[in-house]
Amino acid sequence: MLPTGKEKEIATMMRYVVLICALAACVAWAAEHENCGECDREKCPRLTEANCTTGLVHDKCQCCFACGREEGQLCNNRDEKCGEDLECTFREDPRLDDQPQATCVCKYSELLCAEDGRTFRNLCQLMAESFRSNTTIKLRSRGPCRAAPKVISSTGDMVVDAGDELMLACESDGYPIPVVGWTYTGAAGSFINLPVDDHMAIQARGGPE
Repeated sequence: MLPTGKEKEIATMMRYVVLICALAACVAWAAEHENCGECDREKCPRLTEANCTTGLVHDKCQCCFACGREEGQLCNNRDEKCGEDLECTFREDPRLDDQPQATCVCKYSELLCAEDGRTFRNLCQLMAESFRSNTTIKLRSRGPCRAAPKVISSTGDMVVDAGDELMLACESDGYPIPVVGWTYTGAAGSFINLPVDDHMAIQARGGPE
């Protein structure tokens, strides 16, 4: 069956779309490689894996090697490329007046427990610390390291008038997550677990970092 006039029109439009996309790709490639010149690797910086926390990446001209950007640093996938196990991702929390920004984000988000008892936010953090300390940090287990509960800070002694509002705070650390409780010591030395009525409230927040 011969194509109708409408089908011919659609086919022509599709060819124009493909041509425009190809031209856009050429323009983007030319802009990225602007002022690159001829590649002379003899003039490249003498870098090795030992010089870079996140390994080596090609520069925008695909000629020399450069140190990959680290976690949290700005990137653009041209002359500011992310290193090993990192990907360039646009921020999800920019202010309304901010220009769009992309930062290097670790591809792995799982918490890790090292043999020395430290908890790392992800594999990239563990590898970066291993590089900076020039030691091999071995993995003990996946997830946060277990740690005995401890009180980091708490509200000191306070004196208020009867009926006044009182706010007490306690910050704790440990894994599994510690459970913080409050008790009231009566005049006769008796202990009362709080809250005891609708006029009292206890809030808890946080978790493994």
